[in-house]
Amino acid sequence: MLIALELLQNITAYLRKHYVQLELVIVTSLTAVARKIILLDLKSVSGVQLLGLRWQC
Repeated sequence: MLIALELLQNITAYLRKHYVQLELVIVTSLTAVARKIILLDLKSVSGVQLLGLRWQC
């Protein structure tokens, strides 16, 4: 839900000012990555997948 609100804020800011606010984009992406890490089940993830997460950030 939080990611959707951040995305909505990005879109409305773009439509109002006609430029992308870099800070909002970074906050949205960090929120998405943090959510993925929080929901990660370490018992079912291999080492290779963990390395892949490292390069996603």
